[in-house]
Amino acid sequence: MRENILHKCAALLAICLYAVIFSSCEGMFDGIYDSPQDSGDDTSQETKYGFVSYDSLSHKGVLYLDMTNYKRWTYLSFKDMTLQNIAIPETLTGNWDGHSGISYQYVNGKEYTLDTMIKTDAQTDALYWDLALHRFDARVKGGAYMTDYNSLDELLSSGKDFDNAEFVSDEYTDNQVMTDISSMFSFRIGYQNINCNKVLSSWLDMDISTPPPIFTPSGKVYILRFDDGNKAALHLDSYVSDSGVKGYLTISFIYPY
Repeated sequence: MRENILHKCAALLAICLYAVIFSSCEGMFDGIYDSPQDSGDDTSQETKYGFVSYDSLSHKGVLYLDMTNYKRWTYLSFKDMTLQNIAIPETLTGNWDGHSGISYQYVNGKEYTLDTMIKTDAQTDALYWDLALHRFDARVKGGAYMTDYNSLDELLSSGKDFDNAEFVSDEYTDNQVMTDISSMFSFRIGYQNINCNKVLSSWLDMDISTPPPIFTPSGKVYILRFDDGNKAALHLDSYVSDSGVKGYLTISFIYPY
């Protein structure tokens, strides 16, 4: 009888201890992936987003963007200095185009294994746009080139025009644009099937091979050449807010360059 009671007490103590440890671990990992459950609101910085400043003489400006939402693209028009948020399709309402969808992949380092692909409508683009951003991913209406410069001032000092640079266009991907990270800890992630610019998207690398993820900015200046012939120079100054929330982008730019 006495041994029975001791066994029960030990079991109860183990359960309580597990609950405490699990609760503590849960708190430790809160927000490391900036999960969609987070509101993304950050009142520590200005609430004005988009083209927050621009000098028409130097052509220098600053973009400040809330990119915490995994479910949308933000379209930017440098000519008009405007932005528009458009949701990522999650269902199929018409005829399928043969590739649009959400691909659920098991991720092991840089290896991806397709689990399920859900067909969706094609992404709706803004009427006028030059650059579209999703989190740290980018699409360019034209092409992108990564320079060796680490600041816009270094770029301007060089005097280079990049007219003969090899600008890389967007290309199709099914493992770049994360839309569903609810099973991130099982390394199963939903990615949008879409054309994406892998050169400009390299401005911030996120390594999810082991939690928590490791973010590594390239620090480089990128030159974009748009379909209308104009160029822009971009530098990702920061990807976090003043309070440390990832997904708030501060981008310095020169347009036209």
